[in-house]
Amino acid sequence: MPLADDPFSMEFRRDPYPHYARLRAEDPVSYSESARMWVVSRCEDVVEVQILRPARAHRLRTIVNRTFTPRRVESWRPMVEHVTRECAKEMGQRSR
Repeated sequence: MPLADDPFSMEFRRDPYPHYARLRAEDPVSYSESARMWVVSRCEDVVEVQILRPARAHRLRTIVNRTFTPRRVESWRPMVEHVTRECAKEMGQRSR
């Protein structure tokens, strides 16, 4: 099942925990088309990726390295700036 949740959406950020619970239960390692990134949601999987399975981790790091190229990261700039502005605006409204 593809990841339907956009981790950068306001809905996700306002209350991420139900989304994380669904991901852990239904789709623990998934690709977010909207965010163009892999999401690993279970601690065991993160540990496996980082420590326990070096060969598998190497394959995943290769995928990640292809994803996080300077050009790709730069292409995220407008989205990151938009999310940052929205968060700052929301925090400013809360402090009033």
